[in-house]
Amino acid sequence: LQHEGGVYDLQVASVTRSPPIFATASSSGDVFAFLPSQEGIYEQNSIHKYRLSASAVAWGHASDVLASASEDGSIQLHQMAEGGFAPKTTVAARDSTHVTAIQWHPQGVNELLVATASGCLKLYDQRCMSRPQGNLLEAQSPLLSLCTDGDYFGCGTSDGKLFVARFDSPSQTLVQTTHGRDVPVWSMAMRGGPQMFFSAGADGRLMQHGERRWKLSDTYNLAINSLDLQPESDILVSGSDSEQLQFFHLNYLGPKCLQDLGL
Repeated sequence: LQHEGGVYDLQVASVTRSPPIFATASSSGDVFAFLPSQEGIYEQNSIHKYRLSASAVAWGHASDVLASASEDGSIQLHQMAEGGFAPKTTVAARDSTHVTAIQWHPQGVNELLVATASGCLKLYDQRCMSRPQGNLLEAQSPLLSLCTDGDYFGCGTSDGKLFVARFDSPSQTLVQTTHGRDVPVWSMAMRGGPQMFFSAGADGRLMQHGERRWKLSDTYNLAINSLDLQPESDILVSGSDSEQLQFFHLNYLGPKCLQDLGL
């Protein structure tokens, strides 16, 4: 599929839907929805265009609302409609600095997590997006990555720090560690909260943290940009500037690399 602009984020609406629909955040400022036609051919539809690059997309739990965000600090909600999308509001929210990552709360329906360049992880409610409900985390450097797992959230920063905490008591349960000193953490994944979580950095290392700490992979300064670990799966997938996908099986002995795919 051809894509206009660099892909800054991508998320599939539902893994059970066939054929699936998905959305992307583009460096062109567009938020694209890829919808299959009756012939099964995917069509690229721009559903919103930001002034600066679009930075993140996140589907709601029922896949009927798509949240998107931009480097200009805007957050937009898009309501699923028959045959396409219609913006739910003109501007749902605007932060003072650019938004780096967004995810819907795994235990809620209306709560949206918003990671910002100011170092704050903010909690919004889609029923009243005029201002955040509060901050779950206040770091000293920009947040670059965000992940969730049940009752927990995790964030990675531009200077290599990692934070994991419970949603219901973030300050009391906060766990902090380091991926690497002054190394931007581009992506995180988690299984079991602070017991097992993963970080991928600009240094090309994929690290496991928690009860065990070790290096799972090293692409030698070719940044690992993305990690994916679905709730129903034991397979951790990583993608990097080395033009490879790596697959790791999470078992009781620890992650084991299953396959490297050259792209």
